[in-house]
Amino acid sequence: MSSNKRLLNLILKTSAKKRKLNEPTSTEKKEKEEQKVFDEQELSEEVDEEDEEDEEDEEYKSYDEDDEEEDFLEKEIGDDSHLNEKYKVVKKEILKNEPNAKDLLTLSMRSEDRARLSLYFENYKSHIPYSVEWIESRDTYNRLLKEFTEGYKHYEQYSDADIKKFDLEESKFKMFNPQLALKYKILNLNTSHSNKEVIYKKYNELINMETSDDEYGKTKNWLTWATDIPHNVIKEINIDSPTEFICKAKKILDSELYGMENVKEQIILFLSSKIKSPDLINTNLSLLGPPGTGKTSIARLISKIMDWGFTQISFGGIEKPDFLKGHEYTYVGSGPGEIVKSLKKLQCKNGIIFLDELDKISENPELNSALLHIIDPTQNMDFRDMFLSEISIDLSKIWWISSINTLPSDSALTDRWSVIKIDGYNTEDKINIVKDYLLPKSLINSKFNSNDITFSQESIKYFIHKYSKTSDKGVRSIEKKVKDIVSKINFILTHQDKTGKLPFKVSFQLKYKIEIPLIITTEILDIVLSDNSREIDKLIPFMYI
Repeated sequence: MSSNKRLLNLILKTSAKKRKLNEPTSTEKKEKEEQKVFDEQELSEEVDEEDEEDEEDEEYKSYDEDDEEEDFLEKEIGDDSHLNEKYKVVKKEILKNEPNAKDLLTLSMRSEDRARLSLYFENYKSHIPYSVEWIESRDTYNRLLKEFTEGYKHYEQYSDADIKKFDLEESKFKMFNPQLALKYKILNLNTSHSNKEVIYKKYNELINMETSDDEYGKTKNWLTWATDIPHNVIKEINIDSPTEFICKAKKILDSELYGMENVKEQIILFLSSKIKSPDLINTNLSLLGPPGTGKTSIARLISKIMDWGFTQISFGGIEKPDFLKGHEYTYVGSGPGEIVKSLKKLQCKNGIIFLDELDKISENPELNSALLHIIDPTQNMDFRDMFLSEISIDLSKIWWISSINTLPSDSALTDRWSVIKIDGYNTEDKINIVKDYLLPKSLINSKFNSNDITFSQESIKYFIHKYSKTSDKGVRSIEKKVKDIVSKINFILTHQDKTGKLPFKVSFQLKYKIEIPLIITTEILDIVLSDNSREIDKLIPFMYI
C-alpha cells in the first residue's frame, strides 16, 4: 500500500473514532427527546396565549364597533317612536358633554391648565365606554374644563406682575404646616409651665398618630380647646382719672336706664371698688327683680362701661353639672362645659360672665355644688373642666353677675352674692320709659328720626293702661308692643297709595293716609294692635330692622 493510501486510511479511522466518541449515549438520547417534547409543548402554549389575546382584542374591537353603531338603551327601545324621540334628546345631551380634542386645544386657558387637562383627556380615552370609570373620568374632565376656562376670564384681568404676586401668596399657603403652627402656638401660650407641659405632651401624641386613628380626632379637638382658652391673658383697665371714669359711668347709666337711682348708686360703688382694687375678691353681683325689669341690660351696661368682654349663660332647663363642667375626654363627641366656652368667647380671664335666671337651679343640689366651686374666690383659682381635666384654669379674675327673680333657697349659694334689688316700674315710670327710651330706640332701629313718630299724652296713657298689667313690674311686654306699632306704621308709610290704601288686605289698614311727623292716636293704636293683627305680630318686627 502506498504511503498516500495509508495516510488516507489513517485519517478515515481517526475520524470514525471521533464520530464514535461524539455520539450520544442512550441516556443522553432519551433526555434529548424529552427536552424536544417539552419545547414543543411550551411553544404550543405560547401560541395558544397569543391566540387568546388576539381573540380578546377582536372582542374589544368588536365591542367598540358595536357601541358606535348601537348601544344597549337603543336596543331596548326598539321601534317605539315616542321613546325614540326621548332617546334622541338624551343622546344629544350625552354627545354635548363628550370631551373632544378641539375644545382641549382651542379654548382659552392657561398653558399649565391645558397640560393638566390633556392628562385627564388621555385618562378618559383609556376607559371602556359607558363603564363607571369612563363616566367618572368624563365628568371630572368636563368639570375641570369649565373651571379652567372660567378661571381664565379672571386671569386675563390681571397683569403678569399681579399673577406672580398671587402665585407667591399661594405658595405660602401650600407651605403652611398646621401641626407646626400648633406647635409654636403651644410654645407661645401665656400659661403655667405645668399646663404647657400637659398640652405639649398631647401634641407629641398627635404627631405620632395616623390620621385614620380613632384617637386622632379626639386629641386634635382637645388641643384646639386647650390652646384657644385665654389662660393668663388679662385685659388691663387703663384709667387715668377714677373720678372722670365714675362720672362717665353715671352718665351712661342715666342715658340707658330710667329711674333706678338706688340701683345705679350701688353699681357705681361696685365700679369704684373694682377700678381701685382690680384684684379685689368677692365682688359677685346678683340682680334681684321681676322679669322684664332690665337686669340683663344692666349687666351689659357694666360691660360697656368697663370695656370688658361679656358672655351670657342661661340656666333655664339645666339639670346636670356637665352643662357647666363638660364631659370626660374619653367619651366620643365629648367637649368642655359652658364655663370654658365662655372663656374662649371672652379671650381674656377678667371679663364678665352673666348667669341668667340663676334661681332656676336653686332646688338642684348637684348644680348648686358645682356652681359654688366655680364662683367661690377661695376655690376657683384652680378650676378643672372635665374635658380638660389635666389643665388648671383660673376663674378668680372673672366678674360674676347673675339675675334672679327670687332669692335661692340654698344659703351657701346666696352668701356668695352681693344682691342689688330692682323693684320694677309703676304706671308713671312706664309712660316715661316708652316716651323717652323704648319709642326712640325702636324708631332708630327702623331708620326713622327720633321725632318722626310720637304719642299724644292721651294715647300713651291709653296704651299703658290697655296693654300693660298693673301687676307687671317689667317693661318687656310693652317694649314688644312698641316695636309692633313702629313696624306696622313703617309698612303703611312704605306701601300706601295717595288715598292711604294698601295694595292688598291687611288687618291693620287705616281709614286715611298718614304722613310723618305722625302723632299716634288712640284710634291708630286700636287698629294696629287689634286682635286681628296679633297673628302677624311675631313676623312684622323683623321686616324693617
